Amino acid sequence: MRMMLSFGSVLLLVPLFAFADDVPTKKNSAESAKKNGKDYTEFTKLVHGIVVKQMPKEFEHNDGWGTTIPLEGRLPLPRLRTYLKDGDKVVLPHGAWKKLKLRFDNPSKDIKIQVREFTPIDTKTYRVGLDADIAVHADGEWQQWQKGLMLIGVGVQTDAFIRLGVGCDVGVALNFKSVPPQVDLTPKITDLSIDLTDIRGRNGPILADEKLRNDVKGLLRGAVKAYEPQLKDLVNQAIVQSIKDGKGTMSADALLKALPKEK
Repeated sequence: MRMMLSFGSVLLLVPLFAFADDVPTKKNSAESAKKNGKDYTEFTKLVHGIVVKQMPKEFEHNDGWGTTIPLEGRLPLPRLRTYLKDGDKVVLPHGAWKKLKLRFDNPSKDIKIQVREFTPIDTKTYRVGLDADIAVHADGEWQQWQKGLMLIGVGVQTDAFIRLGVGCDVGVALNFKSVPPQVDLTPKITDLSIDLTDIRGRNGPILADEKLRNDVKGLLRGAVKAYEPQLKDLVNQAIVQSIKDGKGTMSADALLKALPKEK
């Protein structure tokens, strides 16, 4: 289940600056697990192991980076403009160039997962609910070009902290083609919520004014929240691809040992 690969995509909406220097707040999702009388300790370890195993340590995304337009006619301030070659044509950098690189120091520690629900829907499908707290380095660069003139260029190094709430329906079927039998899993994300709990500059806050910094953080949280439907689709696409790659299986013995137990 390579679902976590797309979790980092939420950061693509975050502008490439850092505004906060306070410590992120984390909720204790283990409390909800205790209320229903289930022990999810081993099942949480199993899910965490699957996620960490499939998570790349680095992920890079370029949004509009390298976009150009043809050079047409004479332009003012020719010596201040940047000219590029595209085959035998001269082109000009234009538009917003954004580059973002996400990096985990240690995925097993930077990604914290707590299963809070595991209930049968029918004989072949289970509902799994979990919370994930993610800490990731986000290094970015933003350049704004206007026909070869760079209007602004910003490069930053940030730490981002994200909390995800995930509801997932998982189809479970035994595969007797292998010995011992394997369990085929077909998960589908049904509910997903995102909260950007904090974003910080590793070299200190860029904006010194606390009120302005908090206002911008509020805008970022709203932008991330608006990304929920798109992220859910991206995660489901990643899951489908993972199953096609043969990564949606595990041993029956491992699953049976990890299933939630009554307290």
